[in-house]
Amino acid sequence: MADGPLGSPDAGALVERAVAAACAVGRRLGCDLAEPRLLSKRGNALVHLAPQPLVARVATLSALTRHDPAAWMRRELEVSARASARGGPVLPPSTLVDPGPHRHDGLSVTLWPLLEHSGRVAGPADLGTALARLHRATAGHPGPLPVLVQAREQVSEALDLLSASGGAPASLVSSLRAVHLEVLDALEAHDRVVPSGGPDTVLHGDAHAGNLLDTPDGWCWVDLEETGCGPVEWDLAVASGGHERSPDADETLAAYADESGAETPDEQRLAPFRRARLLEGAVWALSLARFRPDRYAEPASRWVHQALAGSATKRT
Repeated sequence: MADGPLGSPDAGALVERAVAAACAVGRRLGCDLAEPRLLSKRGNALVHLAPQPLVARVATLSALTRHDPAAWMRRELEVSARASARGGPVLPPSTLVDPGPHRHDGLSVTLWPLLEHSGRVAGPADLGTALARLHRATAGHPGPLPVLVQAREQVSEALDLLSASGGAPASLVSSLRAVHLEVLDALEAHDRVVPSGGPDTVLHGDAHAGNLLDTPDGWCWVDLEETGCGPVEWDLAVASGGHERSPDADETLAAYADESGAETPDEQRLAPFRRARLLEGAVWALSLARFRPDRYAEPASRWVHQALAGSATKRT
């Protein structure tokens, strides 16, 4: 198996590189660092540049699914900064130093404030209300944003990198590309049947409860790396369970409708977005499984099977 863009599949070595890159960027920006602390090592590494109230976000495993990770991080900085300035419930980029994206040792790095939060999980109504408030704050974003980047580039770029690295059999990559075409056709059919009636919504992109934090100032969205524009149904599908409707979906959707004044979409409208989310998750997990088999191998197998089983394309 060929190595991917981050080198050999050694998750521990990659985390060490990420911490070193975070510290190097911090020092380059004039930060006096005492004891950097690793906060997370999931899709990205989060490093507290102690004693500074700064967190470096380093694209590690997420870079396995994107041709240019810095471009995704740049959009996150731009949308988060504008939404926060308009009073939106979102973590803004750092104002203490240049937030980036910066580059060190082949890794992309952005800088964010250290955020105090309780760890309490958002309830379904909290989720719907906070999402509506985020959409209100991101409305009218002046810069161009890709349309449904989560369902388009997130999948196509990950499949390209899987193919180039030998991270999945060629036959499987080909089958997933065929499913991707079906998914995109279904999303385009949705647009024809349910016109947006105006500019596309600026989406969070990954609006689940794990990305909504309980802070002293209220609920706050983080991790807008998958931000872009598109039908609001994408964010609503993710917030109400992703590829499988959650038991609390009605409460989330009703809270969104109450806060936004929009109508509540039915499951028929959300169905193509749920399927697209399933494929995104399947390709994401498949890409990361060779670096972190303990975390991603089982969901990759399960979600890939579900994505292929739901396809109309015959396969041998």
